Amino acid sequence: MTFDIHQYDHLEEELDEKRFEKYKKAVIRFFLKSEEGAELLLNNPDAGHWVRVFADYGYWHLGIFPTQMTQIETKEILTVLFPRKVAISSEEETADVIVELLAFWRYMKREHQLPHATSILRFLKKIEPEFHGIMNDSTRFGMGKSFVSMGTQMGFNMTDDADMQRFMLHYNEHIANTASEPPGIQKILPPRAPSKTRNQLKRMRKRKK
Repeated sequence: MTFDIHQYDHLEEELDEKRFEKYKKAVIRFFLKSEEGAELLLNNPDAGHWVRVFADYGYWHLGIFPTQMTQIETKEILTVLFPRKVAISSEEETADVIVELLAFWRYMKREHQLPHATSILRFLKKIEPEFHGIMNDSTRFGMGKSFVSMGTQMGFNMTDDADMQRFMLHYNEHIANTASEPPGIQKILPPRAPSKTRNQLKRMRKRKK
C-alpha cells in the first residue's frame, strides 16, 4: 500500500478534522513501520504519541503539515506551544518527546528527503539538554497548564476527573480573585471551542495566494 505524504501540500482550503485525522494516522503508521519506528517501538510500545501531538499543534495552531515544517515552526511548537499547553513533569517524559521526534525526523529525511529535515534534526539535538527546563518553566505556562500545575502541587490528582472537579471547587471558593492567584489564572469558566490563532490565519492566507 502506498501513501502520498505530500497529498495536501498545496491545498488551498483547510482540512476538516476527520480528513486530517486520517492523514495523521497514516503518517504515523508508516513511520512506525519504518526502521526508525521499529527501533523506537523496541523501547517504547506506545511510540507515536508525541508525533501525533506535534502534528496536531503544527496543523491546528500553525496551519501546516509535517511536510511543510521548518526549524522555525519546530521551535515555536516545542518552546512556545508545548510549554504553554502540555503538562509534562518528569525528565523521563521530556526525554521521550525528543527521542521520538528525532526518530521521526530521521525517517522523514531518509524516506521522504524533506529539505528542512536536517535543520530540524540539528535543532532537536541542540534543544535536548534544556527541554525539560523549558517544559517546566512556569513563566511559559498558559492558563490551563498553570491551573493543572497548581492543583498537582496542592496534592490533587489532576488526571482524575472527580479530583479535578474537587480542586476546581476549592479554587473558586478559596483562591480565585485573591492575592495568591498565579498570573494568568482567572475564575474558572466553561471551556470554549478553540479558535484559529493569528499565526494560523496568517499562514492560511499565505497558502491561498
